Amino acid sequence: MYRAGDFIPAFNICAIAAWITGILFSFSSAETGLFITPIEAIDALIISLASYLFLSRAMRVLTNKTAIKNSANSATPATITATKDTTERENL
Repeated sequence: MYRAGDFIPAFNICAIAAWITGILFSFSSAETGLFITPIEAIDALIISLASYLFLSRAMRVLTNKTAIKNSANSATPATITATKDTTERENL
């Protein structure tokens, strides 16, 4: 999942957000009467799992877009230089 030189976070923000979402759903389900199963802890696990999958996928998509954008911006000068060198060699 990580490449050499990548920054590895100390904690997973998506996991913490999913955990909090499951807890809030579990607490609010008793008051609202909204249940998935008769057991609140199972409801919290299901909601946490679903929100973690959604958040991690969204984070991966956002990170890939940023990485592609950054690599495109940093690769442009090298491409221009390589094209210029090739053109100069052909002219000789």
